[in-house]
Amino acid sequence: MTIGPAHQYGPLPGHDGIEAGTLRGPIGEHAVIQRICARLMPPGTRIEVAPGPLGGSWVSVVVPPRMSAWPVHQRIARQLALVGWHAQVTSTQVVILGWSAPALQHRARLMQTALTRRLTDIRLTARTAVDLTLALAADPGAARMEPWGRHASRGRGPVEADHAGAIAERVCRHLCTVLRWPHRLADLDGFERTSLLHEHQLLIAQVSGLEDKLRRACRDHLIVSRLLALATWEHLGEGLLPARAGQQALAQARPLLRASELAAGTGWPAPNSHQGRSAGLTERHVGACVPNQSSTAPLDGCC
Repeated sequence: MTIGPAHQYGPLPGHDGIEAGTLRGPIGEHAVIQRICARLMPPGTRIEVAPGPLGGSWVSVVVPPRMSAWPVHQRIARQLALVGWHAQVTSTQVVILGWSAPALQHRARLMQTALTRRLTDIRLTARTAVDLTLALAADPGAARMEPWGRHASRGRGPVEADHAGAIAERVCRHLCTVLRWPHRLADLDGFERTSLLHEHQLLIAQVSGLEDKLRRACRDHLIVSRLLALATWEHLGEGLLPARAGQQALAQARPLLRASELAAGTGWPAPNSHQGRSAGLTERHVGACVPNQSSTAPLDGCC
């Protein structure tokens, strides 16, 4: 398989099957809270999000009998604080009281750490994608997708596109979970963050700039994982042994991996970026000063 342009292999995972990072209409605070909670809710539970009487939002979790809501509230509060909000757990709910300078600073530190550590190692992502593809191929539960299963024999042409696409999707979703930030960034897609406090405006602008860098880095990792999964799967369908198929896919991907490392090291913008030219700090600061017109935005006193 020849590794070609990424656009040939479909969108990257996001919410509701929409490509992560795709620009859409503005959404409000409650929609973001719903997104985050949907990833954290155990089976059989549901959430209720309501505006607070003095501003902000209240989140309540309805759990089955004999199940405590307290651990779920704690998990939700940690993730909401990671957005940059002041989230406080009471005996019955989670209270969101607007932006928090320490929480925004913590988010910025976490993103800087991700950009200088895990997201700099794209070769680890490549090896993970190959290993996971081989593991899925060897899984008896995925027999209907195996190129050498009961309904297919080795060496009889390429694997069907829908099977290859399903494997690539599973690999990408696994990498999203491993990298963590693709889901966290998708949670805020379309959310216009503003504040009336100068300190919060500067922090929101800093966070927005780091998110742009993080989004490009995550996209590079997911593109590589998709391409490696497709290449490995196709080599398996051609009759190569698993170890040889993985080696062949990694060998073909070396120029792409090297180019990604050079681009990350020099700060070159990613091609075909969904946002085009990156906004400077001043532009992001101005954007953070513009009041959010969403009906679910926090009150001025909670910003």
